[in-house]
Amino acid sequence: MIKDFIPFGDSNDMLRDEMPAYDFKDPNNDAPKLAIHLIDVMKKQNGIGLAANQVGIKARVFCMYSEPPMVCFNPKITTFSDEEVWLDEGCLSYPGVACKVKRPKSIRVRFQDPYGNVVVKKFTGMAARVFQHEMDHLDGVEYFNRANPIHKERFKRKWKKVFRTIKNRAKQAK
Repeated sequence: MIKDFIPFGDSNDMLRDEMPAYDFKDPNNDAPKLAIHLIDVMKKQNGIGLAANQVGIKARVFCMYSEPPMVCFNPKITTFSDEEVWLDEGCLSYPGVACKVKRPKSIRVRFQDPYGNVVVKKFTGMAARVFQHEMDHLDGVEYFNRANPIHKERFKRKWKKVFRTIKNRAKQAK
């Protein structure tokens, strides 16, 4: 079932579960339609990446911003560079906060496009970071859990404040 973005306040255990492979042979699956939906929701949320489980779909699929936007079905990272880079990362599922995370600077990947064709690419910089972040979603890993203990604790403190503020605004709006 295709849904809009599931807000952070909802109980979305799918964010902590490993997603199963997307089955192109299932007649109920329409990969091009799903690809368009993910891109539309990502743009609507002003994101640079969006995983299927963030919209309630249990499948190994995500999209990421590029020209044109790219949708990756059943992605795999085949090679990581030795060089790693620290950078503040944000996430649509945790709006208003960022967490410093170290990730490989470049990766080589393999995935299927919306028509089932196998694609092999190398990403560096921000594209590599976004790909890895979205892969974490599909693997049930929340990105702040990749941070060192100090950055993770800072993130949790900030998130508590932001979440409390958002909940209070929602109550006042009712």
